[in-house]
Amino acid sequence: MKKFVAIFFLITITCPLFSAFQIGADLRDIDSALYDSFRGDLEFSWRVDELRFTVPLRIGADYDGYLTYAESGLLISMYPYEGMGLFLGASLFRGGYFFGPLAPDENFLLSSEAFIGWTFSFPYFYIEPRLTYSDLFSSEESNASVLRENIGQFSSFRLSLHCGVEF
Repeated sequence: MKKFVAIFFLITITCPLFSAFQIGADLRDIDSALYDSFRGDLEFSWRVDELRFTVPLRIGADYDGYLTYAESGLLISMYPYEGMGLFLGASLFRGGYFFGPLAPDENFLLSSEAFIGWTFSFPYFYIEPRLTYSDLFSSEESNASVLRENIGQFSSFRLSLHCGVEF
């Protein structure tokens, strides 16, 4: 544990002063009131200059309790125009796991996503409208279709609004 704390302290000290840690959530998740399923998104990010590394935590479930899906991964975003807010990104890794009676035989789903958005930065918080295309290179279409049929918020295209704090 002491080594972990020492390494974390060393990384924190050596980070450039222009880097930022971000924690955000997708406000679009409130549309779960209109569906027969739930989806929750939370993201932890570290941004340095034109690059941002993000670890998303996503969970989805139908309200009947027959299927639950949890996923995470590693996303990278690039801001090609300094100070503009436009960003492009893709997943380096994205994997999820199915739970419940309707879970497919192959419980693990490996997929990918590409996204484009705009960051509006304010002191200590940010707002990002984002368009995401999921399963760009997925070869497990049968598992993805099970997910889309039972949890409607996991569609191929998703327009979302991420809000978060930055420190």
